[in-house]
Amino acid sequence: MTKKTTRRALVASVISLVLCFTMLIGTTFAWFTDSVKSGKNKIVAGNLDVELEYAKFDNGKFDRWESVEGAEDIFDPNALWEPGHTEVAYLKVSNLGTLALKYQLNVNVYSEVAGTNVDGKIFYLSDYLVFKVVDIAEAEVGTYTRDTAIAAAGTEMGLRAYNGETTSLDAKDGANDEDYVALIIYMPTTVGNEANYKTGTEAPSIEMGVELYATQLAAENDSFGNDYDKNAAYSVWDGTVPAEMPETLVVDGATQTVHVKDAAAFAYLSTLSAKWAEFYTDGNGTTYTNYANGAGANYYYSSKWTVSLETDIDLNNKALAPVNIVLGQSTGASAFDGNYHTIRNINTTTGLFADKARATFSNLTLENVKATNGALIGSADHNISNVTVKNATISGVDYVGGIVGYSYGAVNGCKVIDSSVVATGKEAGGLAGYVVTSGSEATVAHNTVKNVTVYAGNRAAGLIAQVNVNVKVRNNTVDTVTVGAADTSAYQPGTVVSNALAPANVFDNTIKNVTISTKAATADDNAALGTAIADGADTVFLSSGNYVIPSAAQGKTGLTFVGTGDTTVAVTKVGTGGENCDYGLDGSTVTFENITITTNSSTYIGYARCNATYNNCTFNGTYTLYGDSVFNNCTFNVTGDVYNIWTWGAPTATFNNCTFNSDGKALLLYGTANTKLTVNGCTFNDNGGLTDLKAAIEIGNDYGKSYELIVNNTTVNGYEINDKGINTGTTLWANKNSMGTDKLNVVVDGVDVY
Repeated sequence: MTKKTTRRALVASVISLVLCFTMLIGTTFAWFTDSVKSGKNKIVAGNLDVELEYAKFDNGKFDRWESVEGAEDIFDPNALWEPGHTEVAYLKVSNLGTLALKYQLNVNVYSEVAGTNVDGKIFYLSDYLVFKVVDIAEAEVGTYTRDTAIAAAGTEMGLRAYNGETTSLDAKDGANDEDYVALIIYMPTTVGNEANYKTGTEAPSIEMGVELYATQLAAENDSFGNDYDKNAAYSVWDGTVPAEMPETLVVDGATQTVHVKDAAAFAYLSTLSAKWAEFYTDGNGTTYTNYANGAGANYYYSSKWTVSLETDIDLNNKALAPVNIVLGQSTGASAFDGNYHTIRNINTTTGLFADKARATFSNLTLENVKATNGALIGSADHNISNVTVKNATISGVDYVGGIVGYSYGAVNGCKVIDSSVVATGKEAGGLAGYVVTSGSEATVAHNTVKNVTVYAGNRAAGLIAQVNVNVKVRNNTVDTVTVGAADTSAYQPGTVVSNALAPANVFDNTIKNVTISTKAATADDNAALGTAIADGADTVFLSSGNYVIPSAAQGKTGLTFVGTGDTTVAVTKVGTGGENCDYGLDGSTVTFENITITTNSSTYIGYARCNATYNNCTFNGTYTLYGDSVFNNCTFNVTGDVYNIWTWGAPTATFNNCTFNSDGKALLLYGTANTKLTVNGCTFNDNGGLTDLKAAIEIGNDYGKSYELIVNNTTVNGYEINDKGINTGTTLWANKNSMGTDKLNVVVDGVDVY
């Protein structure tokens, strides 16, 4: 049964999307050594009761399960990591609560220190290890021998990020309330001195981690109450920077930590940096000795401060100047530790943090971002690790990247997902625009760029537009990415880099489903748009402004239009003749990225007679489909007694992670085609403009056709009872004209309900 909540509960449902983030292993691997250490493990969960445990052994036999929270050693702390050594860690995910849940288990390499082998050559330990995550049954816990573990793990060397499938668990005492996995890692016996570090040099090391994301299963019947996560840590910014330092921003001199406990405290960080000397001196060079535990001059002069984020934050799409961090007076970097929290709904200029902020950045997720140079930061002087960016629109002139535009430090263990990166000038990369280092070597390793579009005037690439000779680009994954540039005369778009000054430094990267466009063009008005299409461009990235797709686009295959987030395309009639007139997209196959599409709120206006994919788009007005259509991370806005979408002539229509804002009626499944409508992970919001009982998805009469409706993990937020006692709630779906099961099939969360 799909959860039905009030508008107030929408905040709670968003909170629950990331309830657990577990730093599980944190283990340092170095072979020919007896020292293996691990970081402190941590679970952060709301009130959804999920447990992650690891297996403990006594004399080689499985003894018990223990929580990972606070655990120091998951693998054998006394192991000699040498060729042939094999380790297996067993994990159990348990649902201990009364709510069905779904989870995803990810394993990542966050950072790596290179070693020097006995021949004096630099090497990376991750190139010489085999790693595999294996789903197992409870009876298999503790049963792997070295040989069976190696057989299960395979022989492919090189650590890669593991992104598990989304898996559901029944409520406690259900038929399926526990899952088990084995983490296998070994060094093949074929490895020799090429990976044996030289005595007296720094031992190579790898820091790994496991993330467990969990949320309530949408099929859960929570009619007994829906406030299970009302106390989850979540702070919404009101758009103002406090005049005085809030109590939720705590400066602790004993540990040299700045604790950020809510959104107001985060917004005040720039002020704290600007007033750092004022806080710790009297303005005449005399340092206070009794402020915050009395650490004296260390407060002002030390650079070893940590800014610790201790809550999830929603910046509410309100404009925030990039946050500056300048603590201490040495040139060294402080640290911003996100502690695996999420900052959402970001609207800023260069990036969330100010250019050249004096800090390293780690352990942070950014969702729903609009920035000009990088979601995290435009220009960074220090290392970035374990930062994830989701659903971001990054558009600027030069040096534009999903995480960072221009970086002077390493970028390791980061992810950019479901986003677009556009530079109207030069240097656009899915992860970074440009990475450079002078002197010492820097790495760009173990990063993932997935479902991302990258375009530039020139120099564009799926990972990094350009690097210099001292940067090693290795063990990254580029998956389902489109790359294009308007000017390819000197620099060809690339899957990993567009112009590697040292190609030998770009190696062991995984490339999947990458499309390179060499016929890209830019347009800043309708005339330029028409010229670009007429000249054969397959990709056009549009500057901010208003556009109409010209008739030259009709019948084209493989067209892509990329906007900046401030780009508007109007769907209007090109010819005359009422319903049978021509439209600019007639017969085309097209993709829209980061564009606002406007029609009006009339039922018969806004036809899309094309096969189309829409990524991160906003729709204002009713939109009527005629071809196969896919919508990813889109928002639909309409008011009145009309629908956001009418499937009329669409054989298939698929909506993934979309938001519908209407007066209750959002999708109409009805028309002249046998239609399969699929709705995954979407949210329907009823604005309350209609007073009768409504359905988010309405099914009209059969029109002589057959319809199939498949809904998964979808939430309906609607008004239920008004002040007159009239039921104005919104249901998930309604069979308006009582179509028979011979023509209509409805499946909700895997259950055939009609």
